[in-house]
Amino acid sequence: MDGTMGMSEHYEMAELNGVDIPIAIKKSSSPFSMEDAKRCPTCRGSLRDLARYGRLVRRAILDESTKKLFVWINSDYLPLANDLPQHIQLVKSIEEKDPPRRPREPKEVVLSNDRGTQVHFFGTILADYDSQAWKGIKSFRARVIQYQDRARTSEQPFARVKNAVDNVRRRKGRDTTFQFDEIVLQTKGFLQGSSLLLRLDLAIFMTLLSLKQPKTSTAVRAITFKFEPWKRDCTQLLEESSAAKRVPQQVEALIYLAQICAIQRSRAQQDDTAEQHRLEGQTHLQEAQKLCDLSLGNTRGFQGEIDAVATMLRESTFYAPVSSEERMAVLQAMATEFRGAGHWYYCANGHPFTIGECGMPMEQATCPECSAPVGGQHHQAVAGTRHAEDLETGFRGLNLN
Repeated sequence: MDGTMGMSEHYEMAELNGVDIPIAIKKSSSPFSMEDAKRCPTCRGSLRDLARYGRLVRRAILDESTKKLFVWINSDYLPLANDLPQHIQLVKSIEEKDPPRRPREPKEVVLSNDRGTQVHFFGTILADYDSQAWKGIKSFRARVIQYQDRARTSEQPFARVKNAVDNVRRRKGRDTTFQFDEIVLQTKGFLQGSSLLLRLDLAIFMTLLSLKQPKTSTAVRAITFKFEPWKRDCTQLLEESSAAKRVPQQVEALIYLAQICAIQRSRAQQDDTAEQHRLEGQTHLQEAQKLCDLSLGNTRGFQGEIDAVATMLRESTFYAPVSSEERMAVLQAMATEFRGAGHWYYCANGHPFTIGECGMPMEQATCPECSAPVGGQHHQAVAGTRHAEDLETGFRGLNLN
């Protein structure tokens, strides 16, 4: 049994009364180092409750759970990304609706410091113009929030184990905390979900400002808007994407910040204030352009959005960027990869990436999650990368059509 579990690979062993016993941990197990959770070769039962093998079995179970999470993050994101453009168009269609016959009484409204609460209030106004359209938008927004919540790092297997261990240690009066390499946490899903939600919310915001106004009501103009929550959420997305080296979400966050500056400029009461917002927005767009120039492969399709928001800043017009055809083509290519084209690998730190075409490395690049070398030359992968056969098996079972 010790040979099956590879005990000598993980423990220093010593013989005592003719029996090999582990006396020390040889090395910490690295992420995704266990191929599977081995079972008893006689009865096929689980070994996780046996103290001798429990650590190795639980390591494998954690790895397997994280791999399944990665498959889910990508398979659930693509349908949401594909559905987003039509829901943004649905939001924009409300601009053409006639004002309600019995508009809400105009009153001064000071919005809260929470973006979600603001969007909920915007929805009550949009529903007066087209209740069915808002119902569909609200339902889609709930789907994005559900995806975002499930992809939070605090809900991932390693983080939940850490929280459970720390809780036990606190109850026992120990002040130490459980440490693990946080690169195993998948930040990609949460950042993608955050970006989708911000894009939708900004479309809702700009549609509200473009509504046809009832002659007897100044409801929209009577709102005192608070832009701080929007900028705070965009800045948080930018910082977290930068830390995770997720360039597409960095570019999107900068574009969103520039959009907010354009909205602020359109509502500024003084020329110097409007000019400050314009300059701030231009700075964000220049940073986005710089990232696009440095990472052409990861940022295809964003140029049109950058140009459109630059027009917003110049002309004080509203434009809710919809993913370009080129950007949607990138997503469709991702969907093809998930159905089995190309091959998947893990970088030296356990982050998955894919190689298209023949599936063998022909050029060297860096991992978008941790900047470790990936790819290779002449069909030879760089040191530390491993073929992710388990992910390919999982992706073949997905139906993303």
